[in-house]
Order: sequence, then structure tokens, then C-alpha cells
Amino acid sequence: MNKKVLHPNCIAYRKMIVEHQNYNNLPEIYNNSNDIRWVTAGKSELGQKRKKWWLNIKQKLLNNGIKLDKRAPLQPTCLHIHPTKKKADLTTGIMWDLRYVYPGKIILKKINKIFNTSYFISDTEEGAKTTIFKIIDDLYKNEKFKNLESIFPGILKNENVQKTKEFMEKEYVDKFYSKLSPGAYSNCPDRLDGYHDYCLGNRHITDKGRSKENLQTYGRDRRAYENWADGDWKAASRLMKLINKYGKSPDHVGPISLGFCHRPSFNIMTKAENSAKGNRLTLKDFNQLMIEEKKEEIVSWHTKPFWDLIKNNIKNENDVKKLYKLMRRNIDCVLIILYEVLKLGHKNLLHSLLNPQYAYFKNDIKFENFNKETGEYSSLIKTPANRKENENNANRYIEISFEALEEYKDKKNRRLANISSKDLTTYLEIFKKNPNKETLVNIYTQIAKKLISNTF
Repeated sequence: MNKKVLHPNCIAYRKMIVEHQNYNNLPEIYNNSNDIRWVTAGKSELGQKRKKWWLNIKQKLLNNGIKLDKRAPLQPTCLHIHPTKKKADLTTGIMWDLRYVYPGKIILKKINKIFNTSYFISDTEEGAKTTIFKIIDDLYKNEKFKNLESIFPGILKNENVQKTKEFMEKEYVDKFYSKLSPGAYSNCPDRLDGYHDYCLGNRHITDKGRSKENLQTYGRDRRAYENWADGDWKAASRLMKLINKYGKSPDHVGPISLGFCHRPSFNIMTKAENSAKGNRLTLKDFNQLMIEEKKEEIVSWHTKPFWDLIKNNIKNENDVKKLYKLMRRNIDCVLIILYEVLKLGHKNLLHSLLNPQYAYFKNDIKFENFNKETGEYSSLIKTPANRKENENNANRYIEISFEALEEYKDKKNRRLANISSKDLTTYLEIFKKNPNKETLVNIYTQIAKKLISNTF
């Protein structure tokens, strides 16, 4: 096994940490060779000793009146006692802020669009300096500064920039706000200082958990979230990862982007074959979906009205081509309506249409008798997880789903089909009279009838 070469800054950082009084009495800091015992398995005997030490530190802080964010079990403790709040990346030596100060990609994209800027997080000194505080400093005198409130509600242009940054720190940074990220994520008690050694800009290069394969799976997760897809999205994503492990590519029989569920059921292809197919639908796919529908739900609630009205009209390949085009238009209509409902202030209703409950299972989902050649399995076994353990996963799912609606209004070249501004107004008036899921289903049924009548 190749041992990673530590950057000199990382070596100096580790020496500073172990010699600091805040880490006195941390179990077995040095091994028999007097080398720093920086890494230990959390479930090992030493790992459990260190966990107990961290829990004791946490309790002492609480007893002294220190308020710690409860959403992240030990990370607030690690941050509170850290002497500098900055950490050196293992391989680059670049110093990263450990507070929640780095805007995520989606947030940076929004900022760049509003201000015509080009902020991004990179594995460079400049990338490590691209904090929300730097952005506020840069943009404070910009006449569009007030538009930041659309991203960070409450961030008004105070009498001076320092007051504005203090507000950001108190209401967002100190509360571990999910639209922001730390320079390194918590890894307590596995790492001596409680933080991953790969920092934000470098994780996709050096961290196996952020490998291209895993990031591709994450991207597929996003597609499910962005299209408000039903289905056990966690099990589906785990199965995709398993298929990828064997050098194969999982193909959704019913594409998420057309309104189908994100289910743990895939056809196996080569990567080239899947790439060439894209999100198109074939007659073979359609016939397979009709069979699978007898066993489980295959379309998301919002697309089911359309599917039920059209599926019996599909007889040949030409019909499938028509179906594909209409489903693309239908999902556009679906998302447009959901965005307008969000604008009307019905976030709680929309929240109830999502499926965060799938997050609360452990990641080690087992697919019994898995066949790597076909992707088939006899059953899947899921183990409920501690709620706190996967709360971030559930929150990310919800956050991305809503952000997708916010962004959707800005997308160009939409196939709006038969929804005119007049029709849209009519549908929204219907919704206002009875704002619930049943009304939305009724609206989607009306839209589906219009779409289908013009083609079939």
C-alpha cells in the first residue's frame, strides 16, 4: 500500500495540534516509535477511547454554557476547541477555513449570475480564500448587493460591511447552514483533530469517496431530486454504485427526466451504450415498463395522470417516439406548476410531496443474490439508521429539490407545449381555491389531456 507523502505545511500543522494544550490527555497521541498516531479506526479500541475523550470535552463545554449546534454531533466540539480554525490539506499544504464559510456550487452559480462574477472553489490558495466573507467584501458596494437576500434571507446592507458580515456569521456560518460548507468535513474520532485530511478543493482528486464513479452517482442523485422523482432513491443510488463497481453502466428503463421513478431496477449496459442511448425511450423499454408496472409504481405521482391516459395508445416504435417527446413536454409543465406553487408560498405542501424518509437507512443496503451481468437480485435488505446519522442526507435531498425549482424558471428553450400564460393563470386560480395535492393531480390531468389530444 502506497503511503501518501505529507506536505511540509501538513507536517507542521499536525505538530502544532498535538502540542497544543487543547488536546492534552487525548489518548495515545504517539506510538512506540514516537510518531504521531494521527489516524485510527473509529470502531477500534483506540478509536472508542478517543470518542469518549471527545464526548467528555463536549459535555464540559455544555456544562460551561457553550451552545453547540445539535445537527452535527461532534463537529461543533471539534471546531470550538480548534486553536486556529484553519487546517492544512494533506497533499497541497493549503490552509482551509474549518467554519461553514464556503458557498456550494449552486450558490456560487447564483451569485455569479446576479453579479456577473466568476467565483469558484478550486485547489489553489485563491480557492481557499473564496469564502462568503470575501464575497461580501467584494460585492458590498455593488448596486445589486441587496439581491443577495434572495439567497441568504435577512442579509441586508447594514450601515457598514462589518455589520453585514457579523450577521452572516451569526445567522448562517455559526449555525452550520447547509448552503455553506467547511474547508474540511468532520471525521471524528478517526482523525486526531476531528477533521478529514483532504480539504474542500482537493477532495475530488485524493479522496476515494469522491472518485469519479461516486461523483457520477451523486450527479444521478441530483437528477432524481431535480425532477421531483418518486421511488426509493437511496436504494436506487446504492444499486447504481454496485453496478458501477463491476465496470458496467446502469440504465433507467424509464428515464427520471421523463417523469419516471428513481427505482432500484436497472438494465445493464456498457458505458458507451448508455451514453449513446441518453434519456431516450424505446419500444422494448416501454414493454418492459408495462410488465414492471404490474409489480410496483413506475411513474412519479405528478406524471401518473399523463401515463395512465396515454399508455394504452402505444403500439409501435413510432408511437414510442411520440410518447418520448410528449413526456419531455409534460415534465416541463409539471415543474413549471410546482415552481408557481412555490412562489405562492406553499412550501409546506411541496415539502409533503417529497420522500426524505428513504434517507433514514444505513448506507450498506444489501442486494441478495445480485447478478452482476443482469443487475437483478432476489431481495434488498435495509437497516434503519440513527435519525441524526442521515439527517444531512435528507436535508440535502430537500434542499436540492427546492433549489432546482428556483433555478428552473431561468432555464431557456423549454418545451412549454400547450401552456399559455392564460392557461397557466387559469390553473393557478384553480389551485388557489383548493391548494392540495389532489388539485395538482387534477391540473396535471387537464394538461395531459391537452398534450395527448394534439398528437394521438
